[in-house]
Amino acid sequence: MLLLLVLQVRFPQIVDPQVNDSFNVDWGGRNVIYQYTQRITAADRNLTPLDRAIPEIPTDNLLVFLGPSRPPTPAEQQQLSLWIQSGGRVLYAAPLAKPQTTLPFLSCEVRAFSDQPANPIQAAFPSLVPMPPPELPPEVADTTGELSFDSVDWQSFGHLVSTGPQPTRRWLTNTSGLHAAEWTLGQGRLLLVSSDYLFSNASLAQRDKRNGVLAIQLLELAGRPLDAAAAGAHPPRVVFDESLNVTGAPRTVALLLTPLLRPLTLQAMLLWWLFAWQGSQRFGRALPPVLTFRRRISDHTDALGNLYWRSGNALRPLQAYMTQLFNDLKLTGRQVTPQRLQTLSAKSGVEVAEIERLLSLPNEVERQAAVLPADAARMIRRLARLRKTVEQ
Repeated sequence: MLLLLVLQVRFPQIVDPQVNDSFNVDWGGRNVIYQYTQRITAADRNLTPLDRAIPEIPTDNLLVFLGPSRPPTPAEQQQLSLWIQSGGRVLYAAPLAKPQTTLPFLSCEVRAFSDQPANPIQAAFPSLVPMPPPELPPEVADTTGELSFDSVDWQSFGHLVSTGPQPTRRWLTNTSGLHAAEWTLGQGRLLLVSSDYLFSNASLAQRDKRNGVLAIQLLELAGRPLDAAAAGAHPPRVVFDESLNVTGAPRTVALLLTPLLRPLTLQAMLLWWLFAWQGSQRFGRALPPVLTFRRRISDHTDALGNLYWRSGNALRPLQAYMTQLFNDLKLTGRQVTPQRLQTLSAKSGVEVAEIERLLSLPNEVERQAAVLPADAARMIRRLARLRKTVEQ
């Protein structure tokens, strides 16, 4: 019970290290950037479905999507577009493994490279994924972006393509294409990044790289106010969306131990343990052991047969058999009419005289005070053969 109470507060990490949400503290998670954001400004998570949550989020907040498990649906994109036009700010980083993302309301997309590796996660994390990594393409040089790739471990398998309005600012560009840019939509802004690798725990843990500096720069650029007069205002509240991860690929392992269901699971286990403990405690005096004498359903018939055998008188079993035989043959009062004898003879193929003799034997024996078991057995066998032929 004490262990279950401790697990309510501190639960071990059991999720896949590649899960890219802000709860995961392993190398593939986004918990480092979430905790850092909590220290410099107000930060929160959104687990409510996006189409219902967006109207409740103030437009002065920064909504962050870091490699969601699924892209927003058309209805969610429509809500997101209206929220941005009202003054909301969004940072959207496409997932490293599946960068292909289309945003119709902005007429832009993250287009995957044609020569993308078969396993992008293995290619980006060669020292962490227990598989031999493929050869990566040589590093590309920074060209015309307003931010620099210097001393940055940049991993991306896609680039930004705009089929409509051109981006307001191009932040990250190299020879493979545009990787970070922002679009102004109404009174708000969307900053789109081609890969979420930069925000991963493993990326931010590289001390000899400037990944953390670039990640914070992108957060600040996405959250800065559009009004230049409010440039020195307090940093906005940052909302990390987890609803697209929760409703993404269906989960079949440890579903009851997810952060949403874990408290309910642990409380149910605690109640079950208390019920089992209570049931194992004895109340009152111990009951005496129950002796069961009957081991088979035919024990009573065996006992009755042994009793008749030991008494040496089989008159009662013979009478009981005769009563049942006459009931089966539909002979009321043990009176056998000639017509009934003819019917029984036709069914059994036995002569009428033989049937009449067999049915009269028990009547003669029942006048006696006792019948030997052997004699009763012979008569019952003869009558049983007659009964069998009639029933056939």
